[in-house]
Amino acid sequence: MDMWGHGVGNWYSPEQWPLAAQQQVEALRVKATSVYLGEAEGNRSEEMIKLAKEAEELCGVLQAVPSAPDILFSSDQLRDAAVEAVTKLGLFILPPADFRDPRIQQMTEKKR
Repeated sequence: MDMWGHGVGNWYSPEQWPLAAQQQVEALRVKATSVYLGEAEGNRSEEMIKLAKEAEELCGVLQAVPSAPDILFSSDQLRDAAVEAVTKLGLFILPPADFRDPRIQQMTEKKR
């Protein structure tokens, strides 16, 4: 299965997440995309391992809500969705670059 196909299924909606969580997940997404495309400085394998560890650490932060007061989710479902998105990013299952564009979201898979 190609990564673009995985990416289409990897849409997530961070709009309801706390701002700090949105920013951290977006930074990880940008970095993961850069590493995956080979744009990062240094050894690609080492960068991939490093990013996977960062994703694991961010999952821990998102799950430890009481110890991260600036990241308070309004529901467990939203927190779980953020953790799932970060886990996928750590595995380099990346969403398409335009996944947050409402016009693209309304298109059928065939039209995309």
